[in-house]
Amino acid sequence: MARETMKISTRKFRLYRTGEIDSMGRNVYRQVGENPQYSKDKGILLGQYFVGDEEEMMSVDAPYKEGKGHWAQWHDGEPLARIFNFEIIQGGE
Repeated sequence: MARETMKISTRKFRLYRTGEIDSMGRNVYRQVGENPQYSKDKGILLGQYFVGDEEEMMSVDAPYKEGKGHWAQWHDGEPLARIFNFEIIQGGE
């Protein structure tokens, strides 16, 4: 049986809540100084972003495409790494 492993980052991140919501209904956070990015034609979030709460954050991987041709569906990325060393900045400033 394969065991799922996840990377853990020890880097300090300064994050702000963007007001964006990912496809799973989670609040999106980005690093201070980075603007929200969204692809209207694909309906997905772009760039590096994070989901979580005041206790734990997850860095999210790149978006991916499922299927081919007319029936293909784009999805927001999957959580890639746990982030424990972060600070949430109010207002992103």
